[in-house]
Amino acid sequence: VPLLINNQIIGMLALDKHVPHFYNETHARLAMTYAVHATIAIENTRLFEGSRRQAQQLATLNQLAREITGVLEIKDLCNIVAKRIGLAFGYLNVSILTANWTTRRLILQANAGIDVDFVRSPVGGDGARELDDGGFRRFVAAAADAAVGDHAGD
Repeated sequence: VPLLINNQIIGMLALDKHVPHFYNETHARLAMTYAVHATIAIENTRLFEGSRRQAQQLATLNQLAREITGVLEIKDLCNIVAKRIGLAFGYLNVSILTANWTTRRLILQANAGIDVDFVRSPVGGDGARELDDGGFRRFVAAAADAAVGDHAGD
């Protein structure tokens, strides 16, 4: 029996009996009733888990805001933020880069996660990225798009 929410199948209820022609119309109605109740319980649990996860993430962000209030060095601040975000949201890697508008370079301020060398510059290892005018414009456009884009699925 399909488990349906808004005409979308989220699972199924399977009943097995090793007796040929065992199931009748009464069994079918009962199974459909069970399926409706199971679907409601599953969806309620999913919603609760999502709400709980969101509450935990908001609490982490609130804690982070309190923690970084007194940090005065940008590298220290970015390191705290990168580590906390990685842990709170389960990201494998979090990098924070700042744009130097004068030199048109991206400067790695923090990188936390499993791949610390992921964004490091091959020349010098300081994380700075030289960008031509087109590359810098693409970075600015991508950052602006990310700031206003839909991140519901992120």
